[in-house]
Amino acid sequence: MYSNPLSSKHKQYFGILLRLVIPIILAVIMVIYPENIFPAAKRGIDTWWQVVFPGLFPFFIISELMIRFGIVHFLSVFLEPVMRPLFNVPGSGALVLAAGYTSGAPIGGILTSNLEQQNLIDKEEAGRLVAFTNNASPLFMLSSIAIGFLGLPQVGWLLAGSHYAANLCVGFLLKKLSSKKEYLINTYTIKQLFLLALSRMQHAGEGARQPLGHLLGDATRKAMQNILVVGGFIIIFSVLIEIMSIVGLLNFLGKILGLVFLPLGMDQALMVPLASGMLEMTIGIKMVAESNVSLIQQLVCISLLLGWAGIAVHAQVAAFISERGINLAPYFLARMLQSLLAAVFTLILGLNLLPAITMEVIAPEAISSWFIAYHSIKTMFLILFLLLVTNLVIVLWHRLLRAT
Repeated sequence: MYSNPLSSKHKQYFGILLRLVIPIILAVIMVIYPENIFPAAKRGIDTWWQVVFPGLFPFFIISELMIRFGIVHFLSVFLEPVMRPLFNVPGSGALVLAAGYTSGAPIGGILTSNLEQQNLIDKEEAGRLVAFTNNASPLFMLSSIAIGFLGLPQVGWLLAGSHYAANLCVGFLLKKLSSKKEYLINTYTIKQLFLLALSRMQHAGEGARQPLGHLLGDATRKAMQNILVVGGFIIIFSVLIEIMSIVGLLNFLGKILGLVFLPLGMDQALMVPLASGMLEMTIGIKMVAESNVSLIQQLVCISLLLGWAGIAVHAQVAAFISERGINLAPYFLARMLQSLLAAVFTLILGLNLLPAITMEVIAPEAISSWFIAYHSIKTMFLILFLLLVTNLVIVLWHRLLRAT
């Protein structure tokens, strides 16, 4: 079949021209509107330092140490009877699941990439795991949104319940669509499973044979590198949203979204906040909370944005995942599905529960950054403990069934 070589050359030249023109346009706008760009960059830095840094940095260090000491290899074997039947991923996925539920995105992408690099999961499992382990943290929903943005602590549980219920539905659906694999519960007792997990941990734990100072230094260095990448994305998207607002692109995106959401009964005042949140979740949610619309519409819109997570988060996840050659298609499909499910769950729960809830409006409380870190880590280990207990119950139950 005849192909026009000029056409491909024109496309190549157009791509090069686009990559040259866009940075120049952005630079010109920054020079013309410094009074807008500087506060936007500062907002991004403040968000990174006050919320993201304390929420993620300790997790990066702890997860790296757990991998070095072989603890994740232990979990990979010992928690397989829970994780394999629920989500069709190895037991090592429990760490990603727990961290994703307590610390927020993009921790799921970073830990999934680490596990795939250590050959603890294959690429297909990694694609599914990253798809449902990049959630909003509970403290972000219960504190920052419910108290800080809305001043209504009672609605935090409604948002969190809808968000995590939608996420579990996505995880179960991905498991149903995946290829079935055998897991250790079919052949091992608890004692055998524990000894095998311990043996795997001893073989993999090269960190235990290194000086502690060297180990901590490497873990801290890698954690700092990751957290700086995350911070860079947050600042970039904060500035990009401000630029899009200046040139009128946000209003244009709001009109496009209006074609979909206005017929569903959403208020026109939510379209621009929704467009902002599609790019950067936190900024959009704050704008939704400040809009003059009904509470139920605010909550549905916030759930929609929490499930989607924002292109800023997607870019962060892709930055860590793409270098491992992991397919991101399940991730994007999962984000869209979780977004829609969370909005529907919020609408159903909100219409039934909000009239019965006594709304006590309070002023936003100052929450220490390290309070966020402490409670996130505590919750992560609580989830891991509950998974361990569930694992023991499942293995014992199957032994009883075989005995009878």
